[in-house]
Amino acid sequence: PGYSGANCQYHDACYNVKCQNGGTCNDGSCNCPTGYYGQYCQYRSACYFDNTGTISVQNLSASGRKYRVFVNGSYIGSPAYAETVVSLSLKVGTYNVQIYIEGTTTKACSDTQLNVVRCNNTGISCRY
Repeated sequence: PGYSGANCQYHDACYNVKCQNGGTCNDGSCNCPTGYYGQYCQYRSACYFDNTGTISVQNLSASGRKYRVFVNGSYIGSPAYAETVVSLSLKVGTYNVQIYIEGTTTKACSDTQLNVVRCNNTGISCRY
């Protein structure tokens, strides 16, 4: 099994490869349909099917200040200097991002409108 030809001289590299979720084998490797990944297309990409992406905010404060980050008014995290905070699983769309200096009502950066794209990260950096 896995060989063909009069003298079994042809090897079928896909003979024992069992691609899943509609994947197809080509030269021993699975080519996965959109939304699936893995050696055998066994994993489902949640962002593709849930229509989500992420927003990330990086703190580049020259003075080492910590920030408080809000997306559409909801707190998502407080990155310290040189850290990044990520808001996971946001539906595709436009979001308002506000960044304040920790412990104050002073904005570290201007409000920013960010567009979340499916299965992508949209990032901004803030330096105050």
